[in-house]
Amino acid sequence: MHWIALDFETTGLSPIAEHRMVEIGAVRLDESGQVVSTFATLVAPERQVEPAALRLHGLGAEALRDAPAAAEAIPRFANWLGPAEGVRLLAHKARVEAEFLGMALEREGLDGSGWLVLDTLAASRWWMPEARSHRLGDLTAGLG
Repeated sequence: MHWIALDFETTGLSPIAEHRMVEIGAVRLDESGQVVSTFATLVAPERQVEPAALRLHGLGAEALRDAPAAAEAIPRFANWLGPAEGVRLLAHKARVEAEFLGMALEREGLDGSGWLVLDTLAASRWWMPEARSHRLGDLTAGLG
């Protein structure tokens, strides 16, 4: 079994509102937690990045100018992910990340079903209720 920790930056905060990915980052870990491989790419969003999203990640038109189109980047990512069997996806605010992934795969005519997605935000709240913040950056800084 493998674990894949993933994070997407997007044009806005809702996949339902037809927002798009602008950056994909993922790390594949083996059962012992060792990094097996990584995936990272910018993605041309084919729409404007909303100001709220731009403030979060700083990826505007200039940074995304030479990024591959979603029609290229999303199938490459799906190929890197491989089949859902034997893989567990990890994401902070996993429901949102899973929705963005599912919508992106669907737009490219790819199957996004069968993934088990575990939420690191929920896990941090469960295992570290004393943490002052459960934001991903604060948790990683606190855990070193």
